[in-house]
Amino acid sequence: MKRILSLFICVVMMASLFSGCLIKKKDGVALTVGETELTADEFAYYVYMCKSQLVQEKGVDISDDAAVEEFLKAKDGDLTNAEIICNNAIEEVTKMLVQYNKAIEMGLDLTEDENAECVNYINSMKTQMGGTTAYEQQLKELGTTADAFEKLYRKNFVAGKLYDHLIADGTIAASEEETAEYIKTNYIKAAHILFSTQDATTGMAYDEATVASKKQLAEETLAKINAGEDFTTLMNELSEDPGLETAPTGYVFGKGEMVPQFEEAAFALGENEVSGIVETSYGLHIIKRLPLEVDEESIAQYSSNATTALQTDKIDALTEEWKAGYKITTNEKEMKKFK
Repeated sequence: MKRILSLFICVVMMASLFSGCLIKKKDGVALTVGETELTADEFAYYVYMCKSQLVQEKGVDISDDAAVEEFLKAKDGDLTNAEIICNNAIEEVTKMLVQYNKAIEMGLDLTEDENAECVNYINSMKTQMGGTTAYEQQLKELGTTADAFEKLYRKNFVAGKLYDHLIADGTIAASEEETAEYIKTNYIKAAHILFSTQDATTGMAYDEATVASKKQLAEETLAKINAGEDFTTLMNELSEDPGLETAPTGYVFGKGEMVPQFEEAAFALGENEVSGIVETSYGLHIIKRLPLEVDEESIAQYSSNATTALQTDKIDALTEEWKAGYKITTNEKEMKKFK
């Protein structure tokens, strides 16, 4: 159930990210998969999550309403960022509803005890948020309602039951051999020098002058590395990565575990090759890809994440196959309210 909890716990953490959210009246059905309807209020939650992810990935200052609105209206190719966000939300929610439908067909609907578990979880969220009124207000800031949120939570719970069921019956189980091979082909090791462009405590972006000075220092550091100075020495001297103390020799990671710009740059490097300056929402990075020794110890260390990634890939592939068995329709009139 980890993916369900992470999805919905985020509502507590992110309800106030965008103080300038435009809330439009949404009272129709946004999307239908098979016989299952998803209301526009439910869909709004997915739009919010996808918007939060994309805005942060692109390094937009989330406290600046004007900057966020400008970003949403800006085009990336033929589409505005708002349209891209809406399309991402459609893709994610369709995947969930296909899995939900398949779970219902397999008799995996919520039991009485699981319904009670849902109620208890939602009540605990209300308590964490300071009561029912505060809970409903935070959901309103996301453009949804308590009723829609609770329906969506139950759908995700059922979809999560399918995931667990397919692991238990071996359908998407990952063998030790598969996991070891996955680590060998999909994991890398990299170290980096970070010049932070945001306050690590508040997440607020530094002013332009500070960012400019950080960029100059990053450029000077890259020039030193290219001139032959030791990467590790400079990293220990200059990096503002809060994880440096716990990962002094670098990070081992697979696809989807780092922010996209960092991941793309790191995977593009050859062993012992150093990147140019890579900009992410965290700041400016100089990345060095390091050799990764895959032995029994490392397989044991990374097998948990690798196994989860393998299982996710397998259920995603099955979900694509299952889609063909359902009529999927989107309500364009409702979708326009999110673009």
